Amino acid sequence: YELKGILEGKAGALALPHMKEADIKKMDTINENLKASFKSKDYVKALKIHNQFHAVFQKKCPNNILGETLEQLNTKFQKFRIALSLVGDINAIVSQHDEIIAAFKQKDLAWIERSIYENAVYGSDRLIQHIEEEKERTKRS
Repeated sequence: YELKGILEGKAGALALPHMKEADIKKMDTINENLKASFKSKDYVKALKIHNQFHAVFQKKCPNNILGETLEQLNTKFQKFRIALSLVGDINAIVSQHDEIIAAFKQKDLAWIERSIYENAVYGSDRLIQHIEEEKERTKRS
C-alpha cells in the first residue's frame, strides 16, 4: 500500500494540469454516490464507485507507464479493497476523498500527493488493525 500510495500520489500530481473543472465535479459526485452506497450497505456497488473515484485522476495522468503500473496494482489490491469496504471507516474514506478533491481545487501539488498517499495508507493501516483485532478475539475465545 505504501508503494501504491506513492505512485498514485505522483499520478495525481502529474494529472493536475490535465484536470478540468468537470473532472473535479465528477469526483465530487462519485464521492457522494460512494457515501450513499455505503449507507445502503451496497458494498459491491461501493467498491465499483470507489474505483471510479480514483480512476478520474489516474486516467488524466500523462505518464502511461505509471498509469499501467497503477492498473496492475489496483487489480492486485482489489481483494483488499473488498475487505476494506467491510471493515473500513466509511466516513474516514469519504472525508479523505473530500480532501483529495479540495487539493485538486486548490491546484496544490504537495497536498494532492500527500492526501492521495494518506488515503492509500489508511486502507493498509485499517486492514492491519482489523487483522490484529481478530487475532486478539481468537486468543480470548
